[in-house]
Amino acid sequence: MNEPTLSPEAEAMLAQSGGSLSLSVSLSDLWTPIQPNGEPDFRNLDHGDPFTLTVPPEIETPYRYVTYTTGQSSPGAEGGVFRSYGSNNLREWDALGPVLQTRENTDHWAPAGAFLPEKSRKYPDKSFVLMYSGALGSGKNNSHKGHKIVTAYATSPLGPFIPSGTVLSEGDLFQSPEGTPVETYNKFAIDPDLRLRPDGKFDLMFCLNDVANYRERSKEKTLIGTCIVSCVWNPLTDEIEGVPTLVTRPHSDWHIYDPARDTQKQGIVVPGLPEGETVVWGCNEGPVILSDTMALYSGGCYQAGKYYAVGVLLKKEGVWHDMSAEKENCLLAPGRVAGLDSIGHCSVFTDLHGCSYLMTHVRIDQGDRQMVLVPFVKSGEKLWCPTPKELLYLQEKGRINFVA
Repeated sequence: MNEPTLSPEAEAMLAQSGGSLSLSVSLSDLWTPIQPNGEPDFRNLDHGDPFTLTVPPEIETPYRYVTYTTGQSSPGAEGGVFRSYGSNNLREWDALGPVLQTRENTDHWAPAGAFLPEKSRKYPDKSFVLMYSGALGSGKNNSHKGHKIVTAYATSPLGPFIPSGTVLSEGDLFQSPEGTPVETYNKFAIDPDLRLRPDGKFDLMFCLNDVANYRERSKEKTLIGTCIVSCVWNPLTDEIEGVPTLVTRPHSDWHIYDPARDTQKQGIVVPGLPEGETVVWGCNEGPVILSDTMALYSGGCYQAGKYYAVGVLLKKEGVWHDMSAEKENCLLAPGRVAGLDSIGHCSVFTDLHGCSYLMTHVRIDQGDRQMVLVPFVKSGEKLWCPTPKELLYLQEKGRINFVA
């Protein structure tokens, strides 16, 4: 049997850091479902869409890292949503309960959090923001209706976050990269991700439905469905600036969410769709902004037994390009690590030791979504998430630098 090795690209990336990989956790903490303290039945709980926030060292808090999940998307008896988890070392996590204070009995999806340095100086009770989408209803045929991007604020990253009442977007309009307005015919906006800019504002990406020109696109066999847009969010005014601009739309076979989606039953308007017909629906969602010119996205269908993976986007000369149009070019994909499927809707963060990780959800045996910590390496336009086999190889060769 041949000895495992690394790809030439991986070797070139490691060469930029002296030939070794820095980690602040042990290998047993990576690529395995996180079992939070206080959740003995964690395998039967949903931990979808995990967003991990590194709390700035100057902030006093019991936990340096907080992860928010879509799990418990509707209010429980205590009147909250979004299960949250705290850690000081990324190895042990404590279940903290729902972090968003609301009694709206509707679905809430995909929270993303951030510290607001400018706003915290003027409004200490709004030092942290939680951005998410809220629907008009819940359940299989109602949870997709009327989602809108909204904000909630708290003094602490642990919450409780109080909804501001501000609606950033209802997802009813975006524009092409050339500036042409595109109507969505639906009020639907989900999956925000934000990144602090040097001017104190935030780059913001989120998703909405792209169904315009269905008849023409169906003849051309191009997908309609969920796309990703970008804009700028001003935390001081709690408003987005300008019209959101298209980043990417579903266009590959692996992007198909449902080959026969009954949009009419789910209340999704598709102009030109004959009554009683279904559509081939594509999905690009879960954006992660890495820089001005690089982002991640999740494509396909997150549901059990479906194909779901993480792709890479690069912006060149002002236009975003999908570097993962072919599934073999995905950053993460089902089947690459034995037993882990439906991998995606991740977040990327750097810990207090300077090590970067990706927190994603996976399914095991088509069960509920579980949180998994994955090593993340970025070198220029190249990205790499070392697999368990690659990590063992590096450890055997003495090429892992454990920094904590």
